[in-house]
Amino acid sequence: MSWLLSEFLLHEVVLSNDLSQSGIRRFRRDMRLGMMPVLGQFRRQGPFGGGLSSSSSLPSSRLSEAVDLLSLPAGTAMLLLEALEDEALTSVDDAKEILKENGVFQLSGSLAKTVLRRRTDLSAMRRNIM
Repeated sequence: MSWLLSEFLLHEVVLSNDLSQSGIRRFRRDMRLGMMPVLGQFRRQGPFGGGLSSSSSLPSSRLSEAVDLLSLPAGTAMLLLEALEDEALTSVDDAKEILKENGVFQLSGSLAKTVLRRRTDLSAMRRNIM
Protein backbone atom coordinates (compact mmCIF):
# COMPACT_ATOMS: atom_id res chain seq x y z
CA MET A 1 0.00 0.00 0.00
CA SER A 2 2.80 2.39 0.91
CA TRP A 3 4.58 1.71 -2.39
CA LEU A 4 1.39 2.33 -4.38
CA LEU A 5 0.73 5.63 -2.64
CA SER A 6 4.35 6.73 -3.08
CA GLU A 7 4.30 5.87 -6.77
CA PHE A 8 0.95 7.63 -7.22
CA LEU A 9 2.37 10.83 -5.67
CA LEU A 10 5.55 10.53 -7.73
CA HIS A 11 3.66 10.24 -11.01
CA GLU A 12 0.63 12.43 -10.34
CA VAL A 13 2.30 15.26 -8.44
CA VAL A 14 6.02 15.37 -9.22
CA LEU A 15 6.08 14.12 -12.81
CA SER A 16 2.83 15.76 -13.91
CA ASN A 17 3.54 19.33 -12.79
CA ASP A 18 6.08 22.07 -13.30
CA LEU A 19 7.25 23.02 -9.81
CA SER A 20 8.44 26.44 -8.65
CA GLN A 21 10.74 26.80 -5.66
CA SER A 22 7.83 27.76 -3.42
CA GLY A 23 5.84 24.78 -4.73
CA ILE A 24 8.77 22.47 -4.05
CA ARG A 25 9.18 23.83 -0.50
CA ARG A 26 5.45 23.35 0.13
CA PHE A 27 5.42 19.83 -1.30
CA ARG A 28 8.51 18.89 0.73
CA ARG A 29 6.87 20.25 3.89
CA ASP A 30 3.61 18.45 3.14
CA MET A 31 5.52 15.22 2.56
CA ARG A 32 7.58 15.54 5.74
CA LEU A 33 4.73 16.55 8.04
CA GLY A 34 1.75 14.88 6.41
CA MET A 35 2.51 12.05 4.04
CA MET A 36 5.70 10.50 5.44
CA PRO A 37 4.05 9.63 8.77
CA VAL A 38 1.14 8.05 6.89
CA LEU A 39 3.42 6.16 4.50
CA GLY A 40 5.59 5.08 7.43
CA GLN A 41 2.53 3.69 9.21
CA PHE A 42 1.57 1.63 6.15
CA ARG A 43 5.13 0.43 5.80
CA ARG A 44 5.36 -0.69 9.43
CA GLN A 45 2.08 -2.54 9.24
CA GLY A 46 2.67 -4.03 5.83
CA PRO A 47 -0.08 -5.53 3.72
CA PHE A 48 -0.46 -8.50 6.08
CA GLY A 49 0.65 -7.00 9.40
CA GLY A 50 4.38 -6.87 8.75
CA GLY A 51 6.80 -8.77 6.58
CA LEU A 52 8.69 -7.53 3.55
CA SER A 53 7.20 -4.07 3.37
CA SER A 54 8.43 -3.26 6.88
CA SER A 55 12.03 -4.07 5.90
CA SER A 56 12.27 -1.32 3.29
CA SER A 57 13.20 2.09 4.59
CA LEU A 58 10.95 4.92 3.56
CA PRO A 59 13.74 7.48 3.14
CA SER A 60 15.13 5.48 0.21
CA SER A 61 11.86 5.46 -1.72
CA ARG A 62 11.74 6.85 -5.24
CA LEU A 63 9.37 9.58 -4.07
CA SER A 64 11.74 10.68 -1.30
CA GLU A 65 14.63 10.75 -3.73
CA ALA A 66 12.59 12.78 -6.22
CA VAL A 67 11.76 15.30 -3.49
CA ASP A 68 15.46 15.45 -2.58
CA LEU A 69 16.38 16.13 -6.23
CA LEU A 70 13.77 18.86 -6.43
CA SER A 71 15.21 20.41 -3.27
CA LEU A 72 18.82 20.58 -4.46
CA PRO A 73 20.29 24.08 -4.79
CA ALA A 74 19.73 25.34 -8.34
CA GLY A 75 23.40 25.24 -9.33
CA THR A 76 23.85 21.68 -8.09
CA ALA A 77 20.65 20.56 -9.77
CA MET A 78 21.69 22.18 -13.05
CA LEU A 79 25.12 20.51 -12.97
CA LEU A 80 23.55 17.15 -12.17
CA LEU A 81 21.05 17.49 -15.01
CA GLU A 82 23.80 18.47 -17.45
CA ALA A 83 25.90 15.50 -16.32
CA LEU A 84 22.98 13.12 -16.83
CA GLU A 85 22.27 14.61 -20.26
CA ASP A 86 25.91 14.40 -21.35
CA GLU A 87 26.15 12.32 -24.51
CA ALA A 88 29.49 10.98 -23.32
CA LEU A 89 27.65 8.78 -20.80
CA THR A 90 28.14 5.40 -22.35
CA SER A 91 25.99 3.23 -20.11
CA VAL A 92 23.23 3.07 -17.57
CA ASP A 93 25.95 2.33 -15.01
CA ASP A 94 27.54 5.75 -15.67
CA ALA A 95 24.26 7.48 -14.85
CA LYS A 96 23.76 5.29 -11.78
CA GLU A 97 27.23 6.22 -10.54
CA ILE A 98 26.54 9.94 -10.97
CA LEU A 99 23.27 9.55 -9.11
CA LYS A 100 24.89 7.52 -6.32
CA GLU A 101 27.40 10.34 -5.80
CA ASN A 102 24.38 12.56 -5.14
CA GLY A 103 22.64 10.18 -2.74
CA VAL A 104 20.17 8.81 -5.29
CA PHE A 105 19.95 5.01 -5.40
CA GLN A 106 16.38 4.16 -6.44
CA LEU A 107 15.79 6.45 -9.44
CA SER A 108 17.03 5.64 -12.92
CA GLY A 109 19.00 8.25 -14.84
CA SER A 110 16.03 8.79 -17.12
CA LEU A 111 13.60 9.34 -14.26
CA ALA A 112 16.05 11.63 -12.42
CA LYS A 113 16.35 13.79 -15.56
CA THR A 114 12.57 13.96 -15.84
CA VAL A 115 12.26 15.01 -12.18
CA LEU A 116 14.91 17.71 -12.53
CA ARG A 117 13.25 19.04 -15.70
CA ARG A 118 10.04 19.65 -13.69
CA ARG A 119 11.79 22.50 -11.83
CA THR A 120 10.74 25.83 -13.28
CA ASP A 121 13.93 27.53 -12.07
CA LEU A 122 16.10 25.14 -14.09
CA SER A 123 13.95 25.62 -17.17
CA ALA A 124 14.38 29.39 -16.87
CA MET A 125 18.13 29.07 -16.31
CA ARG A 126 18.48 26.85 -19.37
CA ARG A 127 16.50 29.27 -21.56
CA ASN A 128 18.75 32.15 -20.44
CA ILE A 129 21.93 30.18 -21.14
CA MET A 130 20.92 29.03 -24.62
